[in-house]
Amino acid sequence: MPTTLPQRVEDLDPPYSAYPSISLRSTLYPENAPIGLGIRHVRPYAHFIFEKWHLWSAYDYYALYLDDLLNAVASDIVLDDLPRYDLFVPEEHVPEGEVSMYGRVLRAGTFQESTSPLQTRLIKTSRPGGTDRDPGSAWHTGLVMTVEGLPEGSSIDRLIAGAGVWCLIELYEHIRQNDRIELSWDGVIVTHIVSPAEAAGSGPIRIFVSEAIILQGGLLGTLTLRFRVQDVVENFSGEKYQYSKSLLPGQRAGPQPARRADFPGGWRGVQPDRFRHPKQLDL
Repeated sequence: MPTTLPQRVEDLDPPYSAYPSISLRSTLYPENAPIGLGIRHVRPYAHFIFEKWHLWSAYDYYALYLDDLLNAVASDIVLDDLPRYDLFVPEEHVPEGEVSMYGRVLRAGTFQESTSPLQTRLIKTSRPGGTDRDPGSAWHTGLVMTVEGLPEGSSIDRLIAGAGVWCLIELYEHIRQNDRIELSWDGVIVTHIVSPAEAAGSGPIRIFVSEAIILQGGLLGTLTLRFRVQDVVENFSGEKYQYSKSLLPGQRAGPQPARRADFPGGWRGVQPDRFRHPKQLDL
C-alpha cells in the first residue's frame, strides 16, 4: 500500500511577544519591519507565545527561529492541553536588528509539520546616546546641544525671540531614523523626528524654536533648556538620566558651572512692568 509522507504546511499562527510589541506601520519614515521589540521585550529574556494549533496532541514539538532559519533558538514539547504555550529566550541569544522569525510545530506520531509565515521584526536593545560614561553627573553626558549664534553669556532680546532660534543636537551614539527628540524649552516640548539623511549625516541636527514657543516659556527667572531621545521601539536615552545637561547658549556640557545671561523685557503682548527687575536665566 502506498504510504503518505509527512507534509509541511504553512498554517501556524505566528508566535508573538508576550509583552505588547510596538507597531511600526505608521512611522514617519517607513520601516522594513512592521513590528518592533525593545529593551523591555528582551531583558532579561524574551517571552514568546504560541497559540494552540490545529490537531494538537500531547508530545507535539514546537520551536522558535530567530535569524537562523535552520536551528531553533528555543523549543519545547507540550504535555498539558492549554490555550497557548510559552517559549523563553535569554537576552544573549536574541539577535539585534531586522530579524527574520517564524514558528514551527512537529506533531507527535504523524510527524506532520506546520510553520508560521516568515516575518521580520526590528529588535533593538541599544539606547539613544549609548551608555552614560559619567554616571556621577545628574544628566546624560552622551547628549550634547548648543544654540546657534548664542555663545555663552548671550542675552535673548525681542529681536532674537521674534526670529526664533536654532538648537543644534550633536550626533549621538546609536542614532537612527525615526528617533524622537524631545527638546524642552522651559517645559514647552518641541518634537523632532530624525530622518534617514540626518541619521546618516555628519550632523548636527537642527531644531527650530519659534517665537511662539519662546513666549510660552518663562519670561523671568531661570530658563531650562535640555533634550532627551526615544527611539522607534520606545527605548529612552539613559538608564538613569534621560536628559542632556541644561546649557547656556553655545556652551557645551563640561565641568564648569553654568553662568547666567540677562533676559531683557519688552516683547509685544507682554506687560513692560514684568521686566523692571528681570531675573537671570540659564540656557
